[in-house]
Amino acid sequence: QQRCLHSGVGKGLCSISTYADGSIPDDFQYFSDPNLGGEELPDYCPIYEKYVRAGTLGTDSDCRKAYNDLVGSPMGETWCPNCRCFLVENMAAVGLTPSEPSA
Repeated sequence: QQRCLHSGVGKGLCSISTYADGSIPDDFQYFSDPNLGGEELPDYCPIYEKYVRAGTLGTDSDCRKAYNDLVGSPMGETWCPNCRCFLVENMAAVGLTPSEPSA
């Protein structure tokens, strides 16, 4: 699932993986399934990380880069140097539909 990065400068994907039984120490188990966790370096804590778009050389999920808006945005997004990502739970509540730009 995509979400805004904590910095607000783009979107990210959550880094959750399934590990072998018993490989995540008890103190770092954050889910009811003890084999689920994020990457090892942040103590298996799941975090959202910027991603590179498959098949699109040089593009990623940074909303400040206008060239990342390759095909227009069906979700009301705008890509520009001063743009920031923010979560909208209910687009209808703020007057947007998925095919309407947010500029």
